[in-house]
Amino acid sequence: MAMAPDPEYLQTLLQTFKCFICMEKIQDAHLCPHCSKLCCYSCMHRWLTEQRSQCPHCRATLHLHEIVNCRWVEDLSDQLDGLNSTIGVSSVRQSQEQRCETHNEQLTVFCITCSTTICHRCALFDNSSHCGHSFRPIEEIYNETLAQLGESCDNLKTKEESIKKEIKELDKNIKEIQQAKDQKVCEIRSAVECMMMDLDKELNNKLTSLLTQKNHLVNESEQIEEFLHECDLELSRMPMSQLINHAPRFKRTISAMQKKQAPVRIPVYDDFHSEIIPKFEGGTLVIKSFSDKMLLLEPIYSLPIGCNGVSWRLKVYPSGNGIVRNRYLSVFLELTSGPPGVSRYEYRIEMVNQLQVNDETKNVLREFTSDFEIGECWGYNRFFRLDLLSTEGFLLRNSLILKFSVRPPTYYQKCREQQWYLSKLELERTALLHKFEEFKQKIPDKIKPTSKELQSPKKKL
Repeated sequence: MAMAPDPEYLQTLLQTFKCFICMEKIQDAHLCPHCSKLCCYSCMHRWLTEQRSQCPHCRATLHLHEIVNCRWVEDLSDQLDGLNSTIGVSSVRQSQEQRCETHNEQLTVFCITCSTTICHRCALFDNSSHCGHSFRPIEEIYNETLAQLGESCDNLKTKEESIKKEIKELDKNIKEIQQAKDQKVCEIRSAVECMMMDLDKELNNKLTSLLTQKNHLVNESEQIEEFLHECDLELSRMPMSQLINHAPRFKRTISAMQKKQAPVRIPVYDDFHSEIIPKFEGGTLVIKSFSDKMLLLEPIYSLPIGCNGVSWRLKVYPSGNGIVRNRYLSVFLELTSGPPGVSRYEYRIEMVNQLQVNDETKNVLREFTSDFEIGECWGYNRFFRLDLLSTEGFLLRNSLILKFSVRPPTYYQKCREQQWYLSKLELERTALLHKFEEFKQKIPDKIKPTSKELQSPKKKL
């Protein structure tokens, strides 16, 4: 039976057949004729041409044509590499590390009692340390341990494959979500483009109506202007007697033009229908005897507004709230009822300038978007200075007019509110029907109406 080569000796041989310049496996082996050191032809060529004409190992003078080609090195090096891969690096580590510290013998026995590896001399001759212990050959323990580790590694590889599969599923899910988002963006853009086209049509209809009315009035104005111009010319040129004779004709024409009825103006409003954003729903709060209300130091509430079970009211502190008391008017919007949770709403609070009612630009308007919960208020602590209410025209005859409006930002949210309100009504209806049945069961049979008593009364002729 052939003996396996010593791993340490094999490693020494492998080191011998490495290039002493690049310290890698020799390619196109050559050697120095002076020191017989092996090297790659390309490494020696670069050294002699780029550095100096001497051997980098022995420093002897050397030229490129002097180095010796060693064709046998490649075959031998391949054989050594194959042998090294068969034995493995673990054999080298075993020969270097697994030695008994006491006897310097190779560890070949496993003490089951102590769970440690020992040499044969420890197992056979060392009576003090391992006397009466159980032993097994280290090869068996090694093979069993290797099998257990292999099984554990296989299980770990299975888990790794499962994780990689899950990662692929997540990547697929991420890609699907991104594609779905892109698809939704395309749908929204397409829908918005259609809405913009509808807005353009609505604008054209409004402008057509207004331009038709305008053209009719422009034509009538031009006719009147032309008649007046001709009338001025004739009146300036006619003799007095002729003017007196033609005066009835002029009067009849002027009277006919004056009696001609102007076309009824059809109002065209500047509001445009939106398929995305709902309209504002609002109310008005008129605070009379404002100066008296300021002395009460209590907030004033408007009548509630809203729909679909969502209710709002305006909350006003006439003399201000908190640190701005007696300096600013404080105005807030309060959500009194609605679906649970936090919802976002857009709101407006407007104070009317009563000296210039027809000019809305003179009003004070505040617009904002906030997240509301039931019972929560959002608004402005410093809405307007109290000392400027009268001088600016907002407080007239001791009365103040405040308008407020609110809306959900999208029809989607409004539909959710409607769905919540319908569910709430259904629950209330079910509860009422249940109570009705309970009351019905409590009515004694003696006083229950009979079928004859339930007949509809006959109409008296």
